[in-house]
Amino acid sequence: MGKRIAFTIITACVLLITGCGASNSAEAPAGADSQIVENAGQTDIEENIATDGVADYPAAIMVNDTVYLLEGNPMPAEVDESAIIGYTESYTDTFPENNGETNFNPELGMPYAQVEGGIAVLYKNEWYLGTPFSNENTITFTGIIIDHTVESLVPVVCVKTLEEEVIPYEAVFFELPEGEEDWALKTGAEVFITCSGDFTEPAPHYGTLISIRNTDTDVLSPLDGVTMEVTECSDISVTVRIVNDTDKDIQCGEDFCLEVQDEETGEWRKLDEVIDNAAFNAIAYMVQKDSPYEAVIDFEWLYGKLEPGRYRIVKTVTDFRGTGDFTDYTFTAEFSI
Repeated sequence: MGKRIAFTIITACVLLITGCGASNSAEAPAGADSQIVENAGQTDIEENIATDGVADYPAAIMVNDTVYLLEGNPMPAEVDESAIIGYTESYTDTFPENNGETNFNPELGMPYAQVEGGIAVLYKNEWYLGTPFSNENTITFTGIIIDHTVESLVPVVCVKTLEEEVIPYEAVFFELPEGEEDWALKTGAEVFITCSGDFTEPAPHYGTLISIRNTDTDVLSPLDGVTMEVTECSDISVTVRIVNDTDKDIQCGEDFCLEVQDEETGEWRKLDEVIDNAAFNAIAYMVQKDSPYEAVIDFEWLYGKLEPGRYRIVKTVTDFRGTGDFTDYTFTAEFSI
């Protein structure tokens, strides 16, 4: 793995370590005929594909129950429209778990096509190749950042491991997505990391990062200026607060779902419901600037009492611009029982 950090920085980190101790359809959705042109106008902080937020996940899409990791540079060749097999249907701020779901662009309706080597996705009028990802050899552990730097716009972190039974090294190194020079996690932060199970030998030991987040971070926002958090929680209810610091017309409904985090893998899965055919009232609540939305959500009727663990509530928040003109965003807020 080519490293783009100075040798002196690696040496310093090694000395620091020593000091620590010895199913989809090809039918186009409404307006899809203009999708190729519209994608050219989509905006993102980075010029290439990158995910936003505190948790850094590689850009990915799920198609036919397989996750594909997208390369950072566009494909050199064009993709014929006849190869298109579907359009993106949902967005997540973690790893995709549903077919047609991505984690790098909240705008829906991006075409994706079956091509040699994997799946191609049209983003900003460029096709990006995604190759199949296997999580059979992934591990999750907790660590503390003991050094970080940026060289050639490639952030690199040195993490002291806190779980010796998972990681056989006192500290490991990871490259973060390109362009993350303003990365939010700082030296001394405790982090939760999912990565490949293979590390380079000899030291310094580099691994392939899948995700990293601050263990104290509970607020994630896929829409700038809008946040959702859990302010109170119990085993039967949570109090959710949504804040809108923009001039946008933000709305939410009563619908929600709960997910639980696997202690070993760090992955999230939906909780099983205790009743069949659950339904929610079709009510839209306005989330106005300087007037947060706050509600106590009783989930015992849908999920029963929760056992001790790490959970998150998932809600749809809508940027409403007019009749037939809106964008749905998936918001999550974590809490512990």
